[in-house]
Amino acid sequence: MTFTWSDGHLQVTKKFHFDHSYTVSVETTTLNNGARVHAGLAWLGGFGDPTVTDLVPLTAVNAFYGESSKLTTVAIKKLDGREKWSGIWISGKQFSGIEDSRFTAVFLPPLDALSTPLETRYWKDFHSIQGDGKEQTDPIAEVATASGAQPMAMRVYVGPKDYDDLKAMRPPP
Repeated sequence: MTFTWSDGHLQVTKKFHFDHSYTVSVETTTLNNGARVHAGLAWLGGFGDPTVTDLVPLTAVNAFYGESSKLTTVAIKKLDGREKWSGIWISGKQFSGIEDSRFTAVFLPPLDALSTPLETRYWKDFHSIQGDGKEQTDPIAEVATASGAQPMAMRVYVGPKDYDDLKAMRPPP
């Protein structure tokens, strides 16, 4: 699938390739007045329906990244607000994402370029939801990931934290 949007100055084209797995290949080109613009792909929210009464506790939500074969996790309560991360990217990541106790969204380089370093940033935002007939405001972990490659290409896994499914993604070593 290919999606293109433009306001006459900024043009964004995203190509998605789906297969039989939980992994989607994404290629993004962003131009402003014909010049390439650095942009990332974001996962803006958690997993599942936030209006159900048996939500995964927020203490089980983490942001994470892989760097030099080491996994680092950051609990949602330690994430800063979106305003702190405007324009700031953390470089040199092998993969990045967010997780709860059952599901994960992981951004990875393409299979033909596993050594491509990724840039990432995390923040928490607050979303209003209806739960038990009342409006509530809850924090949601959000992540954006980019690569220096033009056009930007990466794989995104969104699915259960199942060992066999995660291993099949062939993450960077």
